[in-house]
Amino acid sequence: MARGDSASRGRLAASLAAAAALFLLPGGAAHAWSDNYLLNPGFEDGNDHWGAYAYWGNSNPYPGALAVQEYPHSGVYALRIDAAAGGRAQTVAKPRPNTTYRLAAWGKVSIPGNAGWVGVEYYDIHGNRYAPAVQFTSTTYQYLEMQFTTPATIDWMRVFAWKDESTGYLYVDDVSLVGPDLLVSPGSTIYYVDSIHGNDALSGTVPFEPWQTLDKVNTVLFAPGDHILLKAGCSWTGQLDPWGSGEAGSPIVIDSYTDGPKPLIDGQGLVTAPFRLYNQQHWEVSNLELTNYDGTNVRERFGAWVTAEDAGILTHIHVKNLNVHDVNGLLDDAHKGNGGIIFDIRGLSRVTRYDDILISGCRVRAVDRSGIWIWSYWWDRNLSEAEPQHWVGSTNVVVRNNFVEDIGGDGIVPCICSGPLVEYNVAKDCNKRSGRWCVGIWPWACDDAVFQYNEAYLTRTTRDGEGFDSDWFSHNTIIQYNYSHDNEGGFCLICANGTYSGFNDGTVVRYNISQNDQTRSFHIAGPCTNSYVYNNTIYIGEGMNVSPVVHSDWGGYADNTHFYNNIFYNLGTGDYDLSLSTNNVFDYNVFHGNHPPNEPADAHKLTEDPKLADPGAAGIGRDTCDGYKLLPSSPCIDAGLAVPENGGLDYWGNVAPAGTAADIGAHEYRQFLDVETDHWAFVQIGACVDAGLVGGYPDGCYHPEWVVSRDQMAVFVSRALVGGEEAIPDGPQEPTFPDVHTDHWAYDKIEYAAANNIVEGYPNGTYHPEYELGRGQMAVFVARAIVTPTGEAGLESYQPPETPTFDDVPVDYWCYTHVEYLAAEDLVAGYPDGNYYPIRRVSRDQTAVFIARTFELPM
Repeated sequence: MARGDSASRGRLAASLAAAAALFLLPGGAAHAWSDNYLLNPGFEDGNDHWGAYAYWGNSNPYPGALAVQEYPHSGVYALRIDAAAGGRAQTVAKPRPNTTYRLAAWGKVSIPGNAGWVGVEYYDIHGNRYAPAVQFTSTTYQYLEMQFTTPATIDWMRVFAWKDESTGYLYVDDVSLVGPDLLVSPGSTIYYVDSIHGNDALSGTVPFEPWQTLDKVNTVLFAPGDHILLKAGCSWTGQLDPWGSGEAGSPIVIDSYTDGPKPLIDGQGLVTAPFRLYNQQHWEVSNLELTNYDGTNVRERFGAWVTAEDAGILTHIHVKNLNVHDVNGLLDDAHKGNGGIIFDIRGLSRVTRYDDILISGCRVRAVDRSGIWIWSYWWDRNLSEAEPQHWVGSTNVVVRNNFVEDIGGDGIVPCICSGPLVEYNVAKDCNKRSGRWCVGIWPWACDDAVFQYNEAYLTRTTRDGEGFDSDWFSHNTIIQYNYSHDNEGGFCLICANGTYSGFNDGTVVRYNISQNDQTRSFHIAGPCTNSYVYNNTIYIGEGMNVSPVVHSDWGGYADNTHFYNNIFYNLGTGDYDLSLSTNNVFDYNVFHGNHPPNEPADAHKLTEDPKLADPGAAGIGRDTCDGYKLLPSSPCIDAGLAVPENGGLDYWGNVAPAGTAADIGAHEYRQFLDVETDHWAFVQIGACVDAGLVGGYPDGCYHPEWVVSRDQMAVFVSRALVGGEEAIPDGPQEPTFPDVHTDHWAYDKIEYAAANNIVEGYPNGTYHPEYELGRGQMAVFVARAIVTPTGEAGLESYQPPETPTFDDVPVDYWCYTHVEYLAAEDLVAGYPDGNYYPIRRVSRDQTAVFIARTFELPM
């Protein structure tokens, strides 16, 4: 029976209903033969679902089997297997262990004395092969059948037709494989499974009558709207391998119920995968813990395994919040597609792809070989024109918010997808055991892949070993807003396998941050074309020997590679190696620190300090990278090239470019629409914003000319004293000032300033937060803040000059001491006419200058 095939599902349901009501849920496990498990059993759809058959031990499929319009047993077509040792086979959906099946077929040979076979081939978990078959020797159609019983563990199974004589034909028609019937769910039903208190004889449809085993679940044909709920804190051994498909708007859901740890399914290395779907669609699977470890026997294994084979388009498979760990699969290159969470597409007799894959919120740990892997046999390309030939990409693929660590090989890899989105993931400690060519996060044979907001670190080896990669057979890959650090092989690989005539065209790497990635920052291998690398910030620490850019041979060299607006902050050693690559363009880049002789020519090169906030200080997490923001005085501001179609944002989500010119590096400094770089207080406003002391308004502006009020000034000063908003303590439950209530937007800041003797109220006890601030009042605020926590009392020891510095602030003026104190500290200055103008209102840009100077903010 075909899973995901509505016609076959309908035939099975109809046959069961007609046979006996006891086959409907809830019910017993009465034995009956199922509908045919095989698709296209009469070959009326040509070779659809019947792929080329390679006899066990033969690495190449046999040619020559085809459906023909001659000598059918019934209908129009039969399968004819030619004299040149041909064969055809179909994989069987979800074979069950310790189960009796019946295989039957009609067949004949064209020449007396010849023979042909129809049989079933299957393997147990240890790799033992079984191949029972019936033999056809008659030249007229004969019906043959056999029964066989599968072993206690079974890996996969297929039905085949085969002939090996050098003359004549084998004709096969009306093949059937039947086994015990499935129980049929009516749909829109909730089923409960409890390994401790359950019983398979119960209904399973209410929480106090749960089933107990996965075997029970695996004998049910589920229907749209069904929910399979496994009790939290319970555990099972074996495999959850349910049947059926949902439909649009009504998926089948697997989840947990009650509070507690995720329900655990432990394959113990005795099953291929503790959770599996095969040729199914419209499933949502959440909140399971899966493990599959056998310490004595390493073989191909999976945690969660979703497979499609000759199935057409399968839609809506969502996998969320799984905990997959300890899966000891194979590490060699031929088995990249085993490990943690694996989607794959097999078979080449019917065009097959997925639509709407979501892998979200999962944690994958200690698996071999891959963490998250999406694969398809439909990967080949028409290389001469770089257009699809045998390439069919899965669509609407999203891999989001996952954490993979301690991975034997590759971390997160979508292959053969159209427009996959991979974002907000972390790949840590990849390629720990394989020693092969592996990368943390990358695509293969994808079109328009987007990788953004990810973090990759501690990828091992220099066989690749980068955090990120745009791999061959890919078009228009975008790698943006990612953080890469401490990867042995470097930050980013762009490669094409020219020995296979493979291509990689149109890769874009932009607005990423790389810190202390080793060996090489950018590695461009093979004949990649039209790559654009811009607005990245690359930091190489002291004592490191890292080549910022390396081109190497892989059946050819790259052509037309562009480097714009990048910061190479290189405190280590290491050369640039462009080798035999052609048409490289370097322009508007910063090369700071190490300058080897082969540093690329750059018409607008900058070599001075880019003035980053705190380079090298980032830790674990994308949000630790603020040290790579530009300081307000950075020469990188407005010094770059405005690259068309640049994505519109920088690493932190700021609009980029903010003006007509772009900044250099991953940070676009411009904070406000109304503060241009030539504004007299541009640097000081930027310093205050970077320190978290002030922000803008919802319209995207700073409004530097607006007058500051007493509540705003308290906010400025309080934030400056404690290092930002988050460090300000909550105010008291009872307000100090009757006109500043606890719900006032600046309540905590005003109370903090009052507690530290920076502000005082008026004689009537009020604060008047809305009053506009004059230059004299501002001097009082700032002077008291300098000597906090003593405030005004701390100024008593200061002896102001007997002769006033400013004509309009005489010695008996109320703020004379404060103004003179700030003047002596070179924090305030007068106007050209010698006056201070203490009653003039203070604007937001003037306040930023006072604060930046007073607290010596980085600028």
